[in-house]
Amino acid sequence: MSVPIIGITMGDPAGVGPEVIIKALEHHSPNEVFRPLVIGDAKRLKVAAGILKSSKPIRSISRLEEARFDQSEIECLDLALVPEETPFGQLSAVCGEAAFRFLERAIQLAVEGGIDAICTAPLNKEALHR
Repeated sequence: MSVPIIGITMGDPAGVGPEVIIKALEHHSPNEVFRPLVIGDAKRLKVAAGILKSSKPIRSISRLEEARFDQSEIECLDLALVPEETPFGQLSAVCGEAAFRFLERAIQLAVEGGIDAICTAPLNKEALHR
């Protein structure tokens, strides 16, 4: 049996999702049990990694086939939907749309058989409806 790929959607990129993902993957070596793939915005994930002083670099990829699943890094299927200047902690229609697109891409990958499961970071329902 192969090790399953879990797509981890970033959730609201202005919320706690990016930090939760970094903390969850920073000190764990989950590749023996599952292979994580963050689906979101790589620049946003890098900002969160910097805030948390993460020792794992963020590796941005544009296609699932580029994933290496190297335990020494955190891979992000980068949809590049969030402007760099978007602040954390503020309600944003742009971030609500991005969170929806991250989830939509994860569902597409799961339906196509590219990933085996989806885990979502927190979403802001108000931002989703803007």
